Formats: sequence, structure tokens, C-alpha cells
Amino acid sequence: MTHISAPQLQLLWHTLGLSPSDPHKRTVSRNHFLTGPGDEDARQLDVLVSAGLMIVGKAPAFCPQDEVVYRATREGERLAIEKLPPLSSTEVA
Repeated sequence: MTHISAPQLQLLWHTLGLSPSDPHKRTVSRNHFLTGPGDEDARQLDVLVSAGLMIVGKAPAFCPQDEVVYRATREGERLAIEKLPPLSSTEVA
């Protein structure tokens, strides 16, 4: 099993449009995270790339070209969904 830190898991959830507390954001709705090189998020995302949970791509043409797009791999998506905690009864209602 792959172990990642809580901040890395939050970044993976954000990449996929997931939320551990929002019942309306429990399925993947996107798959991208745009950030600048050297940013703390980029450093954390690079760890996820090394773990095989993310891949790196080129920024879209309308973005500054020194920015980087990260996308979750299928394994990253599987792990992110698996790590979503059960909703509490107040969140489900």
C-alpha cells in the first residue's frame, strides 16, 4: 500500500475535485492541478509523481508556460477515492 502525507492526500483530492466532507463531491469531477515550478504544492506533487500517483504535463497555451499541470494516474485516483472517509450522519442528511 502507498503511504502519503495528509497534505499530499489533500492535493490529490483537490486535483480530482473530491472533498472528504462534501457529499456532493465524492466522485471524480476533474483531473488537473496547475502550479508554478518551485511552489510548495509542486514539491508535494512531485513526491506523488515519484510514487506513481500523479503525472506531469505541459501547461495549456493560455497559461504561463513556466507553470506545470499535474494529473492523477489511475492508481492515484483509486487511492484518493479509497482514502475518502465515510460521511457522518449530519453530512449525509
